[in-house]
Amino acid sequence: MRQTSYLLIVFFFFNLVLMEGYSQKLTIKLYNGSENSEQLNTIQKLYFSNDELIIDFKSGAEDFYTLNEIRKLYFDATVSIDDGDGLKAGKLYVYPNPAGDFIIVKEIPDGADYLTIYRMDGLLVLNLRISDNEKKIDIQNLASGLYLINAAGYTSKFIKK
Repeated sequence: MRQTSYLLIVFFFFNLVLMEGYSQKLTIKLYNGSENSEQLNTIQKLYFSNDELIIDFKSGAEDFYTLNEIRKLYFDATVSIDDGDGLKAGKLYVYPNPAGDFIIVKEIPDGADYLTIYRMDGLLVLNLRISDNEKKIDIQNLASGLYLINAAGYTSKFIKK
C-alpha cells in the first residue's frame, strides 16, 4: 500500500513537469471521500516525511496527511499546457535547458519581486530578489536534476546537467 502511494505521488509530479503544468490549486482526495484544496500561492513547501505528506504554508501553518489516507493528488482544471511557443504571456522562458552553470529566465511578469527555484521534492533551493523581466542565474552549486522555477505565480521547469 505504501509503495503504491509513493509511486502514485512520483507519477503525479513527473506528469506535472512533463506537461509543463502550472495550476492554481492542489487538491488532495482522501479515501474517506473528502477533498481538500489548497491554493498553490499559499504553500511554502510540500514534502514527504515518515509516511506523511506535509504542507507548510506561507502563513506558518502546517497540514499533515498520512499516505495511507490519500487516494489521489491532482491540480484543478485550470492547469495550462505548453503549446510549444517558448515566449508567450503567462509562462517563464528558461534557457539553456538543460543547463550547466547558469540559466537565463525571460518573461518574468511585471511586479514580481522574487524568483524561487524548487527541487522536485519541494525543497526551496534559491530565492532571488528580482527587478527586471530577465535574469541570469548562477546554478553551479545546484545538484544535477529537475527543478521548478516560479515568479509571481508563473512557473517553468529546467534540468541542471
